[in-house]
Amino acid sequence: MGEVLLYTGIMIKTISEHRPKTRKILAEEIERASKMLERKMNDQSTPTTGVPIIQPCLLHGELDLPGDTPIYRYLTIEAFLFLWHFKSLTFSRLVSWPDAYEGVRYEMFKAFKKDPHFSEITRNDFLGSCWSLQTEDNRLYENKKEQALAIADLKENGSAAMWDIYCKKGGVRIKTSISKVDRLLTDNWPTFRTFRGKVYYEPATDYQKTIKTTGLISTLFMKRVAFRHEAEYRYILIPGNPQKSNVLTASTGDLLEFLDEVLICPAIGSSKWISQTLHSMVAEHAEAYRCKKVFSRISQLYEPISEGIGKPWHE
Repeated sequence: MGEVLLYTGIMIKTISEHRPKTRKILAEEIERASKMLERKMNDQSTPTTGVPIIQPCLLHGELDLPGDTPIYRYLTIEAFLFLWHFKSLTFSRLVSWPDAYEGVRYEMFKAFKKDPHFSEITRNDFLGSCWSLQTEDNRLYENKKEQALAIADLKENGSAAMWDIYCKKGGVRIKTSISKVDRLLTDNWPTFRTFRGKVYYEPATDYQKTIKTTGLISTLFMKRVAFRHEAEYRYILIPGNPQKSNVLTASTGDLLEFLDEVLICPAIGSSKWISQTLHSMVAEHAEAYRCKKVFSRISQLYEPISEGIGKPWHE
């Protein structure tokens, strides 16, 4: 016998080395050691200074989504070209978002000054980024198979409503994952406080859902039912210091690694050349770097269009 168990600097000797002692004393020593171990483990699990805390915002009883869950973002041509050229993802101030009702629940931007978690910051210190899970409510379908087919169709060609709202003059839908965005934030802004999670939809006159999160931040994960088609997944950032710009950019690194797919907007009428040009640009880049995955596609939502570079518009 005589083994010694070592863990985080605490030594617990086996019972064989303590035969002179009574079982009661041994039990007390083991209990004290166990409590010391627990405290030590808790100390190690607490992020140290400079390590970001990314907190999922969930309904009570709900589990966090896996890190490999795909998330999608619709971008205008200008926004995509910025991402493509500078390899940078943008996060903007919430006060600059077009929906004036963001955070209106409990009048968040008035009340957070009284919240001890946010008393030192202003409404301009909240930044965010909006993505989509491209999912469908199971209550709309008779069974899981029907729902799965609907979701697959959304992921294949995108949402007509989202294309129309965010890409009227052309654009793309980029695909990545929760873990990749988490890593991007860790690499770029190690001191920012970050909250992420699904957006929940409720009637504006009947807020009832309760989200587990810090203080009033849960109000930023509630939207009116009119936006339910977005199936939004949201990131909220709070910098450690006041920011002068309305937009912050985070380096993505290699886009062929950060992105899993670029879906080009559906082509109709005079916009066909836009879709073909964007696809050619992205596909040629991926091919030049020997990307093995199908990195670029054109949505066939409205009518078929060739994805072959240099081929006629219609197959």
